[in-house]
Amino acid sequence: MRTVYLAEIKHSWVTWLGVCLTFIAANYGLAVGFLYIATGIKGYAAGVMTVVNLGQFAFLGAVNIFFGSIVGAAVISASTALVIASRRGAFARLALAGATPGQVVRVVMVQLVVVTLVCAVAGDLLAAILFPRYVLAEASDRDMIAPQVGQAWWAYLGANLLCVVIALIGGWKQARAASRIPPVEALRPVRETTVEARRRLWILRGIAMAAGLAVVVGAYAGFSAIRDSLGPDAGELAFQLAVLVLVTMGFVIAAAGPAALAGFAKAWASLIPSPNGVWHLARTTVRIRAERFARSVTPIMFAVGLMVGMIGIVDSLEASMAAAGRDLTLESAGAWAIFSIVGAPLIIAAAGSVGSLIMMSRQRAAESALASIVGGTPAQRVWMSVFEALLIAVTGLLAGAVMGGMAIAFMAYSSRLILGVSVISIPVGLLAGVVGLGLAIAVAATVLPALPSLRKPAPAVIARLMSE
Repeated sequence: MRTVYLAEIKHSWVTWLGVCLTFIAANYGLAVGFLYIATGIKGYAAGVMTVVNLGQFAFLGAVNIFFGSIVGAAVISASTALVIASRRGAFARLALAGATPGQVVRVVMVQLVVVTLVCAVAGDLLAAILFPRYVLAEASDRDMIAPQVGQAWWAYLGANLLCVVIALIGGWKQARAASRIPPVEALRPVRETTVEARRRLWILRGIAMAAGLAVVVGAYAGFSAIRDSLGPDAGELAFQLAVLVLVTMGFVIAAAGPAALAGFAKAWASLIPSPNGVWHLARTTVRIRAERFARSVTPIMFAVGLMVGMIGIVDSLEASMAAAGRDLTLESAGAWAIFSIVGAPLIIAAAGSVGSLIMMSRQRAAESALASIVGGTPAQRVWMSVFEALLIAVTGLLAGAVMGGMAIAFMAYSSRLILGVSVISIPVGLLAGVVGLGLAIAVAATVLPALPSLRKPAPAVIARLMSE
């Protein structure tokens, strides 16, 4: 099988290159987490940091590793699914050659390990270059002497090994899916999911959503029941539960599935009355390509929800304390401190979104070619991609706003129980900036890869997609 592994890696590296940003970002985020811990240990040993500072750096490291692992597993799973879908013909040929399902799973797993380790070099290099800036900013925020960066070998090794484990966990389901591709069917267009399979999927999604909503309801009920016995620790618990609600709501929305996200997009898009045929076609494409749409929307939702939610939670707590006449300034609650907590999952989510958009560019190019066959002009074909990018970006931003808004609402609820007053603070400026940046990234990643196809004959573009 070693020859097969090497041959598959050789012929698949171009495809994996389309999603390599996801693996680089995942390893970078994990390396930053481990470097926080290593720097804390080194600074404490050198006498530059107190036990409190050591705990703060260890906390930042643990949070980066935790969030990076959760978001990384989800995004890597989606990226692996895109690679599997684009190489169905290759897996069909393996099955035709006599490969067993277990051997196909091992082929995918080997590719995941190789891609992760190769991308780890870039992720480690980025962390080594950029992490000293993290340390300087943290030291400035905490009014302490900047410790020497703990460039420990075990930190990079730990990040690399954990990233491999996350990639294997995230890609296991997709590897199993690749092993179940029937040889003959894989050489034809993908068939629609059976009614029974769709029913099972909806049941699983319903269970996941119910479990997530139970956690959110439990946070409200539990905090209300025990707040009187917490004393001065009530604010800290409220903050921690708000973060729990934030992450949980993200997974509840993601568990709703492609049909729900596409339906949400259809609902808000219907509020924009336009006779433009290209806009109508883009909306129809989103509904038909719901799976593709969801894979692009979910990373954007997590990026927006984490950033807006974390800053909104802190701002709301501080505003509520001020309204209650209590003097409170949360240590390290500025923009940089928030980024040091959610920066890793933000970067991973953004990389996953860009990678998914790029990976789907060939399918969009084929759809654009079909539009030209029925009379679509080059300008209309470009606008079709722009409108689809608009639908992706705005849906992701709105879903992220719901995700962050639920966490801010919990912070306001808990503040009223503790202080008798609550103030909701929404970072409008940050939200506007995220909206603009997200839209620019979505448009660039959707439109630019499809532009070369405008110069090629439509039959050639379609034939290339069908042959893969």
